[in-house]
Amino acid sequence: MFIGNVICVDLHVHKVKSKVPIPLSISISDNSTFEDPQASVKFPRAIKNFVDLSRSLFSNVDTNHNGYLELGEMKTGLPPEYQGHNIDEFVEVADKDGNGKLDIDEAVFVAFDTDLGGTITLEELKKRFQKLDDDKHAESEALQNLIEIADEFGKSENQNGMIDFNELVYLHQMYFAKVFGDAVDHFARSVFSEADSDKDGYLNLQEVEASGAYTGANTKALMEAGDKDGDKQLNIPEAVFLRFDDDKNGAITMKELKSQLKPLAVDVNLEAEVLAYLIEMADNYGKKKRNQEPDGMIDYNELLLLDGQYVKWKAERQTK
Repeated sequence: MFIGNVICVDLHVHKVKSKVPIPLSISISDNSTFEDPQASVKFPRAIKNFVDLSRSLFSNVDTNHNGYLELGEMKTGLPPEYQGHNIDEFVEVADKDGNGKLDIDEAVFVAFDTDLGGTITLEELKKRFQKLDDDKHAESEALQNLIEIADEFGKSENQNGMIDFNELVYLHQMYFAKVFGDAVDHFARSVFSEADSDKDGYLNLQEVEASGAYTGANTKALMEAGDKDGDKQLNIPEAVFLRFDDDKNGAITMKELKSQLKPLAVDVNLEAEVLAYLIEMADNYGKKKRNQEPDGMIDYNELLLLDGQYVKWKAERQTK
């Protein structure tokens, strides 16, 4: 997570839609939790198991790998128990934002909510895990823990022992926000730390030139483009954004995000649904706050939003 100015917001409350949340430098053993190396807060393994299953269910149907399920994919790829449904009625129930296609939140919610009742019960969770022959993670205690986390932190009005749509969004966003935060930490501990020769927490022009971490004919022009606060040096978020924005046009595309995250990823496959979720989560919410139309790219303030969400999550967990 960034050390410095961070924008912390309730992304999951604004299901207008604000999204996807995606995965990075996480090295995970088979414990009940995996640790943030910079904090004492433990991230529940139950969430990781759930998101792993979510991604598997989604990617099996997303045959064109664009991060969304479209009508043709749903007609041929839905689980057998949904094949009898009228496809238009099915989409109407599942498509929360009314754009005619399903993102991972919408698709996964309806995949678990098998009776289309508007909530996911413990029994529905167990059945979905068991259908995938995943008995290891279908144990009632672990799934009950998942429901309790969603109820406690999901900011839903219904803390009723079931998972509603907003609570599912919360689970996805916390995982993806952690992944992004871990990637930034990895960048800070490796690329940034090595370039910061005087160890003052900033990169000056000479350090940027000597590091070789940034390509471009005019290093001074690069510094001016990256220096968002005008102090003649780069802090960690400024350095991250400058590195990720390959073409230096002031926005990070899905292609740039993938190319820059890949070297930082350890155990996470950067499939389309991950990248789409990260961009949608930051882009939709950030643009809406400024009364702008989402453009499918991440600007500097939206990059801060992604990392700030994980910082906020940790603060919530520490107070409980």
